[in-house]
Amino acid sequence: MVETILKTTEQRYQVIERDIGEYKRIKKNGFDFEIHSYEIEGVGYCSLIKMKAMLGLMKMETFVLNPTDKDVPLFSFDLIKVMGNLTLLLEMYDTRIKKEGDFPKIAQIKEEYASLPDHDLGEHWYDYMKLSTSLAKRVKKKYSKEIEELIVKYFDKYLMALDGGESSAKSSKQAISDEYVKGLFANGGPSTDQFIKLIGREKAEDLFANYVFSTRV
Repeated sequence: MVETILKTTEQRYQVIERDIGEYKRIKKNGFDFEIHSYEIEGVGYCSLIKMKAMLGLMKMETFVLNPTDKDVPLFSFDLIKVMGNLTLLLEMYDTRIKKEGDFPKIAQIKEEYASLPDHDLGEHWYDYMKLSTSLAKRVKKKYSKEIEELIVKYFDKYLMALDGGESSAKSSKQAISDEYVKGLFANGGPSTDQFIKLIGREKAEDLFANYVFSTRV
């Protein structure tokens, strides 16, 4: 699915892959990560992560789009597959300068798939930044088609919001989204915690700030 999201982005914008050096492939402690980072001309940055673990029994796909040149929320997608179970996270973090307006078309997609079981993520320090359009689902593999449809429709509506978003000062948008990245390392986050264990805190923060979220480019 993550390749589908990237291709959809490439169909609308000029996307240029960035050199991320040693971070492109990280294999350690049974985890195998493939990581890519891109600049989206006139929009901002995005990143793609694919992970395998447990001898392939666990797989995860991640896509982050940080619109540093548009006053639109940050988008984050995760799809985790573990032994016949699918966990989907579609999240929007309010990194806007003008925190005004809702996203009714995205909310409609969320409502359309309300029958799919929600996944309780518990409480986290960053919940105050998550918009109500965010969702978390956990289903059996037999619902793969519905999950894929949900992802495609949701991301399409997000791109529509991106198309209509006002231009913004890159430095201001990066500063706001960087507060989120700083918070992940100060307060913890599932993904950042894992990378700290694998490659150390300094390299993990470099990876996330400069290439995954691109808040310090």
